[in-house]
Amino acid sequence: MRCCFSFAFLLVVLSSNGCRSPEKVYDTIKREVDRGEFNATLSETDKALRHYGAQNEEWEWRFRLLKARILVSRSQGDEVLSLLGPEPPSALASTEIPEQRKLYQGIAHRYKQEFREAEHDFEEAERLAVSLVPRYTCLLLIARAALWVDEKKYDRAQADYRNTLALARHNSLPAVEANALADLARLTTSQSHFDEALDLYVAALKLAQLLEMNGNAATILGNVGWNYFELGDFEASLDFYGRGAQASEKSGLRGYSAYWFSGVANSYLALRE
Repeated sequence: MRCCFSFAFLLVVLSSNGCRSPEKVYDTIKREVDRGEFNATLSETDKALRHYGAQNEEWEWRFRLLKARILVSRSQGDEVLSLLGPEPPSALASTEIPEQRKLYQGIAHRYKQEFREAEHDFEEAERLAVSLVPRYTCLLLIARAALWVDEKKYDRAQADYRNTLALARHNSLPAVEANALADLARLTTSQSHFDEALDLYVAALKLAQLLEMNGNAATILGNVGWNYFELGDFEASLDFYGRGAQASEKSGLRGYSAYWFSGVANSYLALRE
């Protein structure tokens, strides 16, 4: 097993869109997305996109980006690129929408191993993020650092993650801090520093669970299992792989769940069971 997963992550219960404002519907969906509850999110976001997108260009793009966030969490790069292919209207240039579009395009290209295109997207996102609040800079740094890890440019990745942690802590952004800690642990794992990675994952897991970031916590559990497997502690890897697989399945991260279940199988093999 030679892979760990990063984050960048994402549901809602909509009974009826007709009598609710787009703001309330969006906020309801986003809260569930932030918690990592994915099973119903995609269909409910599609409903909101159809209903409100036909009425207002800005809300069309806000729901479009929310859907993109869900899709990248499910590693559906082609679908993201298709969804975000059109240019946003010029009237939205002063919002965060153009920056977020380039961010998710970059993540999608990274998932497709199209690293040159991803770098270009992140360069554009960085230019657009200059006038935005620090949270958007943090999200960009995390996404770009994950690309550096894939390209084995570890010094660049570490710098971006450290900058993210400093910004997140200075601006009281605990959810961003949890993501940065988890992805810094992923970087440390990539460098085969498994004990150090486990310390970072423990801190990230505590914060993710405190904030009810269920999707993030599920992925962290699986990555902890991976580190224990590399350290030869197959009993612990079996436990954490199993917990990560079950939590991922519950959150709707089926690709991740399948991966962690394969870790369960490998742990059993290593234990000669």
